[in-house]
Amino acid sequence: MGQPCGASELAQLRAELQQARKERDALAARIRELEQQVAAPGPAAAVPDAAVSFEESFRTEQSRAKRQRLALSLALIEADNLQDLRDRLGHAAGEEALAHLGMRLEGALRPTDVVSRIDGLAYGVLLTGTSVEQALAALTRLQQDVADAPYVAGPICSVLTFSAGVVQWRNDEALGDLLTRASRALGLARRSGPGKVVVG
Repeated sequence: MGQPCGASELAQLRAELQQARKERDALAARIRELEQQVAAPGPAAAVPDAAVSFEESFRTEQSRAKRQRLALSLALIEADNLQDLRDRLGHAAGEEALAHLGMRLEGALRPTDVVSRIDGLAYGVLLTGTSVEQALAALTRLQQDVADAPYVAGPICSVLTFSAGVVQWRNDEALGDLLTRASRALGLARRSGPGKVVVG
């Protein structure tokens, strides 16, 4: 007898979910490593580049979205008050604050979502099975979660806020084009004032 209808697809989905969890665990390990490096004496360590991992995650998720006709959204997130932190506390404290932001984002999102620091300042967030309207609601919750957990550096306690640009993936759209749209939306958000979220 052959496999029941849908059994092979279920097995494939389980394998993809397991791979996504491995990638998430790897990113969490990178953040922990960065925190340890920042806390250690000496010059601040360079931030690891997770762009390749993020691209692999995107390929997996866009394939699933296309196959199952699911929505897929991407948000670019930047801390609003990072430069102020660096000016007051130094570059290493700024790096630690960014790592803190990444941990808060990961902790508040679903296991199927993907968080990655994709350049020096921004976090990319892939929100799986999520329309742009649902992504907006999720980002509002994320902003509250981040605000409820201030970054602490010695005697100084700083409430972090972030701005974001969010876009919904269009069928067959390349990651570069998606990031360009999200980056434009983020730029508009930052020019509108702290804590803004703009749809691109």
